[in-house]
Amino acid sequence: MKSKTTALSQQLQLYTHNPALVIFAWMLVAAAALAAGLLHALVGNLILVAGVLACLLLKHLSRSLDGLCRDLLFISLTAGFMGNSLLTYSLAGISVTPFRLLMLVSAVVFLAGLLFSGSLELEPIYVQDYLFFFAFWFFYAFISLAWAPDKFAAISDLLFFFLSFLLIFFTVYYIRTPRDISSLYKLWLVMAGAFLLFALFENITGLHLPISKINEYAPHLRQIPTAVFHNQNDFATFLALSFPFFLALARYKQGLPRLAAVAFIPLLLYILVETRSRANYLSLGLQLFFFYFFLLRGAGKLKLAALALGGGLLTFLASPGTYIRAWNIFSSQLSQLIAGFSLDYGSVFVRLNLIQNGLLFLFQSRFFGVGAGNVEYHMAHNPVFDTRGIVNMHNWWFDLLVGYGAIIFIAFILFYITLFLNLYLYWRRGGEAVRFLVEPLLLALVGFTLASISSSRITYLTFIWALFGYALAVLNHLRSNNIVEEDQ
Repeated sequence: MKSKTTALSQQLQLYTHNPALVIFAWMLVAAAALAAGLLHALVGNLILVAGVLACLLLKHLSRSLDGLCRDLLFISLTAGFMGNSLLTYSLAGISVTPFRLLMLVSAVVFLAGLLFSGSLELEPIYVQDYLFFFAFWFFYAFISLAWAPDKFAAISDLLFFFLSFLLIFFTVYYIRTPRDISSLYKLWLVMAGAFLLFALFENITGLHLPISKINEYAPHLRQIPTAVFHNQNDFATFLALSFPFFLALARYKQGLPRLAAVAFIPLLLYILVETRSRANYLSLGLQLFFFYFFLLRGAGKLKLAALALGGGLLTFLASPGTYIRAWNIFSSQLSQLIAGFSLDYGSVFVRLNLIQNGLLFLFQSRFFGVGAGNVEYHMAHNPVFDTRGIVNMHNWWFDLLVGYGAIIFIAFILFYITLFLNLYLYWRRGGEAVRFLVEPLLLALVGFTLASISSSRITYLTFIWALFGYALAVLNHLRSNNIVEEDQ
């Protein structure tokens, strides 16, 4: 009997030792529960979180609590990438998702670990200045409750910002070793690859998840992909920021990883064109411009030009119909973008009027901002310029400026520029291993400047905060190890 118990224990340890297996099992259970409709969404969320926690406790029994928290972080990130596509429940008007529950559980486990350890000392962090900025931002958002007219919207925004700050903090705190950073890089690539394959299925069949807004579109537009996102702009933003991860993999790795990257890059470009997200076309173009003129040297520039021409020719010869379709969509969207500046209707006209209204609200607030989550309230109740009923700013920079005022806006600009410059300095002085980590972050930060004006509101896109957390984790790792000239 004892031998059977020991064998069972060893088997359980085998299947719970790998976080990837836990993540995969979690996704299967979530998909099955959603498809079968056997569980209420809120109950399903609670069961999933309890199951994940139980699996991790089995794995980390008598081991480090940090390992438990680190695995919780990876599973939370996986849930965050999935967004609202699975088991979302509205509680008092606030969406309850696996990601949000898991982040709260992570916070409880973290605090419990500090209390039971008998010491409140934390591991040294070398990007404290950036974390202090986010803490100050959260404090300012909390203070803005005093003048925000829509208290519920402000509290909802504050809650999600708190969870996003937790995600950034836990990423910096637990992602320290090269192995952890590599695991996070792989997670991003795996999620992006899975979304691309599903998007190709959407593009071919016209079938989408229930969350997709495309289900409401006319039949001839059903081929627009959205993957696990609500609309194509959110998905396109994710693709634009994921592109440099595949590019760095193709540039710095050999063998199967490079082949996989080379296979997925054309698919990503095709799916991005199919989203019809013009701001993300520009975002990708800006990334390529920066890559070509600032990150490539003479021979590399010639090689890239040759590869681009050769790849384009091969794509045309292999599937001329697909190539022509993609080109027609791309050129049509750019033509509409250019024409939109001279028209008194359409998306460009609406976006310009949204900005004008936002600036008026900012002046009226004496540059303190209208308050957390309250831009939409003012746009709905106090518009001066016609926005065709649209209340979201559709522009991260102006949403930030109007919502939180000049102080937070300037602080974020400083955060963004200094983060970019610090990473760029490590890229210039580092060896190939350092550049492999830093280069996709540099390009993603460059692309973010334009990708962030595509979605209606990117505050609720978890992968944006995951990107900031990942960038800070890499910078923290480089600073903590004083890595300057590795592999030169």
